[in-house]
This record gives sequence, C-alpha cells and structure tokens, in this order.
Amino acid sequence: MIFRDGLFEKKVVLITGGGTGIGKSTAMEFAKLGADVVIASRKLENLEKAAEEIKEKTGRDVLIRQLNVRQEESVRDMFESVKSEKGRVDILVNNAGANFLSLSEELSVRGWNAIIETILLGTFLCSKYACKIMKEQEEGGTIINIGATTGIFGSPFALPSATGKAGLEGLTKTLAAEWGRYNIRVNLVAPGVVWTEGFVKNVGATEALLENIRRNTPRGIVAEPEDIAWAVIFLSSPAARAINGVTLIVDGGHYFAKGFDISF
Repeated sequence: MIFRDGLFEKKVVLITGGGTGIGKSTAMEFAKLGADVVIASRKLENLEKAAEEIKEKTGRDVLIRQLNVRQEESVRDMFESVKSEKGRVDILVNNAGANFLSLSEELSVRGWNAIIETILLGTFLCSKYACKIMKEQEEGGTIINIGATTGIFGSPFALPSATGKAGLEGLTKTLAAEWGRYNIRVNLVAPGVVWTEGFVKNVGATEALLENIRRNTPRGIVAEPEDIAWAVIFLSSPAARAINGVTLIVDGGHYFAKGFDISF
C-alpha cells in the first residue's frame, strides 16, 4: 500500500455492489486506510461475508445495507439510513452492475431493461441521493462510477452492458459539470478484464482465454480487483482534487493494443 495510513479517517465511504469482486476489494482498501465503510447490494449473505472478512483483515466494522439500485424508494431509504447513522457521505462508489451473454438479435426487452436499469438508472439514483447529502457538506464529496472498456469499444454478445457502460461516460461528464459548484467531483474508472468470480461466471473464462489476454496486453497481466480499488482510492484522494469528469482506463494497455480476440 503506497497511500499513507489514515488517509480516509473520519470519511464515510459508501460502495454499491460491495459484497463481491471489485466492490469488496475497494471496501477492503478503504477500510485499511481508516475509512468508515458502508457496503450495499441486493444479496445480504454476500454483504455479511464481506463485512466479516474486512473486519478480520482490518479490524474495522463495516455497515451493511440491503439495496436494489433499480428502485428509487430503496435507494432513498438507504441513503437516509446512512445519513442518520453516520451523519454524512463523503465518497460514493457506484459499482453495482450486471451482465449476461446473449445474441443481440435474441435479446429480450426484459433482459435489456434489467441490465440498463442496474447500470444507468442505479448510478443515477445513487448519485442523486448522494448529492443531496454532499452538497450540504462544506467539504462536498466525491463520486466514482465504475464503467468498463467495453463501453468504449463495445462488447459482442453483451449489448446492454456495453451500452450502459458507454452511457456512464455521458452521465459522469454531465454530473461533473453540474455539481462542481457543490464541491463534488465525479469521475469514471473503466476496467478492462478483471479476474473476478463474476468474470469467470459471465464469460466462462478459461486459462487459454486469460493467456490470450495477457499476450494482447502490453503490460502482460490480467488486472486483479485491487488494481481497480487503488485507482478508485487515488481519484478519491486529495491528490486528485483537480481531476473531474475524466475516464481512467485500468487495463494494462489492452484497450489501445488489440482489444478482445473473439472468433465469430
């Protein structure tokens, strides 16, 4: 860890999709740096396991909240609950996402809506209610949206996810422009391939696929969840105070090299 101890002491960090993968790793790293962490997602069992693991490794308690980011009432109630218990929200990480593989011509409206609403509507709703709290704070706040390089160059067989991630760029830039007057910064982290259980489940990743990605990545690696967490921490830190409305790609150079090698 290159960040100083206690960097986020007295800061309340709320992470959606915080029970697994990138969200859990981000919560872990913030807790190591002294943050008061709140993790939220639909599955309570994932949140409970993540909170236990973070407590075991950092000694810090984590507040958990069950949340459906697609329902405004659920989002509103969750933010009101956190405000009541913690008094503030300093950093929001919009990490909740969803994906599945399908031929675009066979994609149902229900499937489309489920992914688009989770990514775009969920990010909008959480940002909206975070803003209501942050704009009343003298220090403002920071919002980090988790996108993906698939939102930049597309993703065959994952149309709604790629479309939603692309939409996050416009959302991020617009909110950054509007909310700067409240001392709220809004940025986007766009991971490439990240070795998580979700990636393995959704894509059916094999060692051969991972090796192919490594060969096509100038850095020669497949990113780990911690790599994304550290990018989020940097953008949330005082060192990034002048960074607003940007997309930070974290993929070892894979995006500008060869992209996905998919056989049709």
